[in-house]
Amino acid sequence: MNENFQRIIADFFTLLHHHETPEYNKEWLHSLQQEGLDSYAILLVCNRRNQDIFCSLEVIHHLCEKFNTTPLPENIRTLQCCILHILATKPSLKVVEELTKRLISLRECGVLEYDEEQKMRSILHQLRPKPKQIELNTPQKNENLFKENIAKIHQLLLQNTRILETYHSKQKAFDILESLQNQHFSIGVTGVMSSGKSTLLNAILQKEVLGTSVIPETANLTILKYGEQESGKIYFWNKAEWDNIRKSATFNDGIAAFVRESEEKFKDQLMLEITEQGKVMDITIDSLQTYTSAKNPHKYCNLVKSVEIFTPLEFLKNGVELVDTPGLDDPLTQREEITKTYLTRCDVIVHLMNAAQSATQKDIDFIVDALTNKNVSRFLVVLTHVDTISHSDLQAVLEYTQTSIQNRLLEFRSTEGFDQIIERIEFIPTAAYMALLHRTNRAQEALEKGYTLEDSGILKLESILRELLFGSESEKSRTLLYGSCRKMIDLFSLIQSEIELKKSLIQEGAESLQKRLKAHHEHEQNAQSLEKKVKQSISESTTTFMQQFEQLGKAAIFKLKEYEQLLKNRLIDEVNYANAQNHSLQANHIEKNLIIGIQDGVTEARRDFCYKLERSLHFFFQEIRELFYAFEELDNRFIDEKMADTQILLLKKFKERPFIDQTSIIPHSAAQLALKKQGSELKKELDQLFILGFDALSERTETWIKILNDEILEECTQTFGNLYSFVHEKIRNEKEILENALEQRTNTETQDKEKDLLLEEEALFDILNTFESILKEVS
Repeated sequence: MNENFQRIIADFFTLLHHHETPEYNKEWLHSLQQEGLDSYAILLVCNRRNQDIFCSLEVIHHLCEKFNTTPLPENIRTLQCCILHILATKPSLKVVEELTKRLISLRECGVLEYDEEQKMRSILHQLRPKPKQIELNTPQKNENLFKENIAKIHQLLLQNTRILETYHSKQKAFDILESLQNQHFSIGVTGVMSSGKSTLLNAILQKEVLGTSVIPETANLTILKYGEQESGKIYFWNKAEWDNIRKSATFNDGIAAFVRESEEKFKDQLMLEITEQGKVMDITIDSLQTYTSAKNPHKYCNLVKSVEIFTPLEFLKNGVELVDTPGLDDPLTQREEITKTYLTRCDVIVHLMNAAQSATQKDIDFIVDALTNKNVSRFLVVLTHVDTISHSDLQAVLEYTQTSIQNRLLEFRSTEGFDQIIERIEFIPTAAYMALLHRTNRAQEALEKGYTLEDSGILKLESILRELLFGSESEKSRTLLYGSCRKMIDLFSLIQSEIELKKSLIQEGAESLQKRLKAHHEHEQNAQSLEKKVKQSISESTTTFMQQFEQLGKAAIFKLKEYEQLLKNRLIDEVNYANAQNHSLQANHIEKNLIIGIQDGVTEARRDFCYKLERSLHFFFQEIRELFYAFEELDNRFIDEKMADTQILLLKKFKERPFIDQTSIIPHSAAQLALKKQGSELKKELDQLFILGFDALSERTETWIKILNDEILEECTQTFGNLYSFVHEKIRNEKEILENALEQRTNTETQDKEKDLLLEEEALFDILNTFESILKEVS
């Protein structure tokens, strides 16, 4: 015990007994820890004025018998010293508050005088635990927000294992934590062919996993994941995807050559490799290049859609996945579409540009599209090969890229200011090969060329990636932490309600408990009947909502079809007018107008869908909220919070996920047809082209709507299920508490100690405060 507490205890005996502090009895100290607060309060009110009367009371005789002692003033003071020692070594705000209430009652009964009560309250006030200091630091960037909070939650659960075990909640709490720990984060790496993707990824992975030859090795989408053993998995095109490739060949010479090469190479075997569902094959790492290398004479890479590589590398250990994409200038549009679809699911996109070359039109188009159409809040452009150019040349590359982006934005009527868009781009110069030398035991070579590991730029890039994946700027990390903390708060709030019930039962007798158990049984049966009715009503409301959702999806696709006719007819009219007036047509002008027209169609379809979906969700959740209000176990505010959280989460997911990729074969191919064809021949080929192009847009829209539909059902099912579970657990736990309390009365066992319950309650207060602070940090 520290000197401050010794002084406080000494003050107690000086003020109330005019006596020195007695020695405490270790045996009595242990026995008193099992006593309740009523015994503490009765013993503590003995003082110099009332000790003679006090020691003659029957209740004091009974208490002293428990400790095998006699009711003498010196023995009472020793017991008081032991009680104060317990309060000092296990300080509790709740215990002090309850003791204070008892002192007030004893003063009102005339046992204590006013000034004695005030002195005792002063002593107890000093024995309270010091309030925890709330940090008011200015929020700062934290690249380890996710991992640090997971560690904090883990430590909190370990510290409170006893409470979790007592209230049968340990498994559930650690399941929530495990789910958080097992989340995956993906980094998509893009760039034109030979931009240095494989070299950079190998430098990050600290091992030469991917080919880095001047001739591109990565002909397929490659996803690197953590695995204890190195292995690979190959995904082939399915029949529908291959049919789309063949259709696209009609309007693209590069794709036509690709299809022709594949059919000549595989002949009859082609249809064995291209199946309805899409063939999947497990392979060894040694055989990987057979299926992925563009240089391999077998040409299996033509039939492969994507590849997964599992490898036990440190960078991938925390659920991080790296997506190495085919070059943006890959002539195969189907592969480009697969890549862009996958990139919409990536948490971070890193675009590579070769600083030794001018930014290509593909580079500029990709950057502008990402910043204007894909809800990217921060875009990383990694300039590779900076070790091959001078500092002044590097600055020239940056200026040229920014000017090109500005011109492209102006060309496509971006409504966002250029300065605001440029602020969202971060240019990171890197010498990836120098970094790779440092990380593959060849540091001396890099040092001889004048590059330390820091000079290579790899450390800065990795720091930014950690921040975007796990830091304060990561929307995904914050959302995951928010959801998990909400679940933890619900769990510990349920425990809190159980403690409140236990406290309320301490003074109840067996007969009263039996009546409460009977009433509880009736309530349980009523709750089961109510749940059946609520589930039926929710099922009907959900069916109605999903029908509305289906109609919204059809309306979005219909809007795209309207634009298909509008743009096609507008182009035919433009060609006919130009021919009638003997005006020459400009392919760039036609292509630009079609790109803008497709963007306008997609934007209008999305805006209309978004507005109507938000209204439908509002009314749907309002209906569900009213249904759950019928459960006595659920506080209305608690229900409102759950409904609001789910609605906000769904709308956030919708708004942050890109609607669909707007890439289409139409603009370029239509511009070429307009220059070569006329009349009915032009109309016939444009009909085929626009049907093919807009069917692809419609398919992407249907896929996007299906994903959103599944997410809505999943989130609603989880939210509603959690509310049902909360009701079930509360009813089950209340029944168990009542039964245990009755058994304790019947068997005259030791009842729940109010002091222990108060300590648990205080621990819960701290636990809930910790989770609330995390919520505040990530909101």
